[in-house]
Amino acid sequence: MADPLTDRAGTGTHRQFSREEAIVACLVHGFALHQIAIGELMDISRAIRKSAKLGQSTPRGLWNLPIERAIKGDDIFTLVYESWRGGSTVSLFGGPPEFKHIRKPEGFAVVICLKTYLAGINELEQ
Repeated sequence: MADPLTDRAGTGTHRQFSREEAIVACLVHGFALHQIAIGELMDISRAIRKSAKLGQSTPRGLWNLPIERAIKGDDIFTLVYESWRGGSTVSLFGGPPEFKHIRKPEGFAVVICLKTYLAGINELEQ
């Protein structure tokens, strides 16, 4: 979501995004590369915003530390999107991911490595 001052501000206005929204966009891009439907990408972005609580100083979102470590290029954290008829979930793992829902009707999962899509994002801010 663009900064409210620049969103829909008219032709010639460059929309600006917060660091947190850039992180969401980078992660959702990883799933978009796997041809996930736009509605599901929107669900994924909402789940990331809700679970990560990006930008909040208290309480810190549970995902903030893994996200910051992935940006620095440290460790391997994965984000798993599982979808099945009637539901979906987004989960963060600091080791081998678990698949809980892919055996449900029409179930599938997509796994992305946070480091792949976030490493070096701080360099873009300068």
